[in-house]
Amino acid sequence: QTLSRAINFADVKDLPGTKTEIDNINTIITQAKIKTTVLLEEKATENSIKALKKPTILHIATHGFFFPNPKEGLSDAFFDGLSADALKKVTTNPLLRSGLLLAGCKQGILSKNTENNTSNIIQEDGILTAYETASLDLENTSLVVLSACETGLGEVVNGEGVFGLQRAIKVAGAKSIITSLWKVDDEASEKFMTAFYTNWITKKLSKRAAFRAAQTTIRQKYAAPLYWGAFVLVGE
Repeated sequence: QTLSRAINFADVKDLPGTKTEIDNINTIITQAKIKTTVLLEEKATENSIKALKKPTILHIATHGFFFPNPKEGLSDAFFDGLSADALKKVTTNPLLRSGLLLAGCKQGILSKNTENNTSNIIQEDGILTAYETASLDLENTSLVVLSACETGLGEVVNGEGVFGLQRAIKVAGAKSIITSLWKVDDEASEKFMTAFYTNWITKKLSKRAAFRAAQTTIRQKYAAPLYWGAFVLVGE
């Protein structure tokens, strides 16, 4: 059985591949004499991400989401129960419809319909939206990796481009971004990221060459593009 890093808000599952992925990457980077900070499980909070100041590399492995505009009749159950004001906000601002799940998200999801909670996707609730991500301090950050599902998706706004996590990270100042275009497999993602960092940090390939080499490696194990073609590298 394979696990996807997509979100089922009714049942947010643990992703064992993310722990392996982070352990592998941490080993690769520390062996290169680069200082790391690892935040796992309950330590991987919204506040810990928002407190970062110009990290050289930011790697987040978790569940990700992107929702089409509910006014177009493509709404998800996640929108059920939102107040009229909250629904208006997510309809008019696509940056509130994509994001990442962090520590405490299950409680945030459960509290969505509580009194005085207008919208759990714009509060400190373990759900880091693209709207919030745009305010991170990522000036001159060499690379941000969002190792989760659909983190490269967004909504096209006439005359302004695509609004989503990828745009938010760019606005925050990062030089390069790795995101995904569809739902990614937990195990395949872990192997892809391990191969990428090995190529980039250990073998000292350029980011783009390391990325292409990682795709080739994963393609040898998983022939279907579903597994090796989801991730994209944008930027320098």
